[in-house]
Amino acid sequence: MRRMARQPADPVIPAPFCPPADTISDFTQHGQCPLKSNVWYFDQSNATSSNQPLYFNAFTFGRLMNEDRRGKIISHYGDRCRRLKPTLGRYRHHIHGGHVAVVGTEMPWAEAIMINLGAGRVTTLEYRALIIEHQHVVTITPSQFAMNFLQATTKGNTVR
Repeated sequence: MRRMARQPADPVIPAPFCPPADTISDFTQHGQCPLKSNVWYFDQSNATSSNQPLYFNAFTFGRLMNEDRRGKIISHYGDRCRRLKPTLGRYRHHIHGGHVAVVGTEMPWAEAIMINLGAGRVTTLEYRALIIEHQHVVTITPSQFAMNFLQATTKGNTVR
């Protein structure tokens, strides 16, 4: 956790097309997952500045929630067979009033679904700074999470 609590380094631009040579073995699970080509990174360095937080205002987030309520598939992974919502619905008694974690997001569709299912609070862990304007959604970066964890454990508090 101490290593994670440090602020991440500035990104290398342009992004490399393959991992550093001394990390290939670890990256490929000692060759069990071979690299098929040397152009496999998705370079988003020109898309938007990583220094700018992702921002979803209340209107945009509300629109996602409304689309979900109307039955539209808002998942970015697709769900042609419409299995996600019924599956989550079976766990509604665990979600309702609970604290749900979402790991990573480009679009807060999972957060919108969880709020619609009655989650009392949603915490999104995202590497990039993120703002979602909703009273029940909290965002945090891995370094902030690690610092909070370390502070709680050094004060003798228990972490839940």
